[in-house]
Amino acid sequence: MPDANRFVKSVYRKNLQLGVIQETGYGRMNTIAELVGDFQSEGNSTGIIYSTTRKEAEKICGSLKKR
Repeated sequence: MPDANRFVKSVYRKNLQLGVIQETGYGRMNTIAELVGDFQSEGNSTGIIYSTTRKEAEKICGSLKKR
């Protein structure tokens, strides 16, 4: 779309942490659990984990609940 408007703005907010995990399988779940543990040990009680599908989100949630 050559005539499309482009909007560029900073999304930095000091109260947000963003990260990407590029692991697969069991190693990925361990990394997610470790990050959640670190997050909670810093006194945080809420957070959002994005995933590609609802099925994957439910798998992550189930794995975290078992720990």
